[in-house]
Amino acid sequence: MNLKETVSEILKQEVTDKEAVTFAVNQFGTLSSYLRQPPKAKRILSICVKCSDMFTARLFSIDEIEPIATHDGYVPDFMPEEHYGDYVELDIDIDTGRIINWKTPTDKELKTQLNGE
Repeated sequence: MNLKETVSEILKQEVTDKEAVTFAVNQFGTLSSYLRQPPKAKRILSICVKCSDMFTARLFSIDEIEPIATHDGYVPDFMPEEHYGDYVELDIDIDTGRIINWKTPTDKELKTQLNGE
């Protein structure tokens, strides 16, 4: 997608090459934010799994053989969607393998919820 097409998509109207350049110069932050967004998924695999209080998670560091945090039992709160502690619900972009509904947990959430502190 070229600059003209991108600006037209952002503004939801056709623009000329000159208007696109003007927009890019004057609204660089808006353009940058738009370009950093992941592409919209075309094919999504939605997975819902009932864990019946038997959810297990192990957090590993790249350099470690042993897990640095573990959790068994209810689904942790940082997992996406309304899971009520029993369900794992993931929406996966089939073309990229990216989990679409994932929100990155904070270090505090990982420590608290995986180690039960």
